[in-house]
Amino acid sequence: MLRNKQHTAITLGLGGLYPAPEVVNSILANREGDSPKVLDLGCGTGIWALSVAREFPHCQVVGIDLAPVPVESDSLPENCRFEVDDINNGLSHFYDSFDLVHARLIASGLRDFRKSKAEIEKCLKPGGIMIWMDGDYDILSRDRNVYSIPASEYHPDGSWLTRFFYEMRRFAVGVGRSDIFTMIDTLSGGLWDDELLDPATCQAADLILPVGPWVNDADPGQNQRLKFIGTLMQHDFKNAHRATHPPLTKAGLTPETLTAWSDLADKEMTVMEKPMWFRFIYAWGRRRAKPGASAPPLPAKAPNPDYAPPPYPYFTVFDTPEQTRASFELRNRSKTFRAPPLPPALQH
Repeated sequence: MLRNKQHTAITLGLGGLYPAPEVVNSILANREGDSPKVLDLGCGTGIWALSVAREFPHCQVVGIDLAPVPVESDSLPENCRFEVDDINNGLSHFYDSFDLVHARLIASGLRDFRKSKAEIEKCLKPGGIMIWMDGDYDILSRDRNVYSIPASEYHPDGSWLTRFFYEMRRFAVGVGRSDIFTMIDTLSGGLWDDELLDPATCQAADLILPVGPWVNDADPGQNQRLKFIGTLMQHDFKNAHRATHPPLTKAGLTPETLTAWSDLADKEMTVMEKPMWFRFIYAWGRRRAKPGASAPPLPAKAPNPDYAPPPYPYFTVFDTPEQTRASFELRNRSKTFRAPPLPPALQH
């Protein structure tokens, strides 16, 4: 499945299914009389929830999405189940229930990000860990601190893949009432100011993956890893931009225009004369023991795995809000291009 290619690329870059592995492994460790619970929001194909259920067979894993998950019942682990639900309608039935809440790539479907974020974090037990992950929805150029310019009549040498991401974001905000911009700004500043979370447990990170197998590394193992990640992202994005044709047609762009743009975007990713990266934003922290208090101490440290992959060179962890905000603002200073014309249906 296409989403699973992206999942594989992310997992290879992250070095596992989640950041802060020592914290997560400690919280989800197998302890007598305890069955930790995990909530995966926006579970998509179910691949992350299924992987966690198999890694932690003593845990109960619940996946939530707007549509039924395409998983055969005979391949579903006993400790994993999926439900159809809309986060925008609230999650009071899950309050104070989970040791880990994982929200990945759900912002495009949220109409009020801050309200939903507060609602989601209430699903944590005291001491549980919240892990947010979403996309930047902008493409980075070879220089990872400079955004790629969307191609248009104003910037004919810009990127057509970037143009697709730009138009999909405009459509999601203008037609779907998505709160994507608030998500990008909020997660890029981390979770240190969240009322429910202990700021001493918070960190943020950028996971930046190549789009195409263009990156080289002197270490053979790392080089192979980067090439494979880039190939997976290339395949995923070649399908992703064509999947945007139906909604962008509703925005007033013609099928002929979109097909021409897709052909140019495919050529861009194949030729790789304009190397590109995509940034995934991570932020995490643990719930306080009670209002105003610290998070409870972590349970006994879980044993280290027998093997851990070498650190991915483009995964940057931020320990303070000042660090992550400075990185975000540096990158945003490159957005000096003229915006493409609005599609007809968005011209109000």
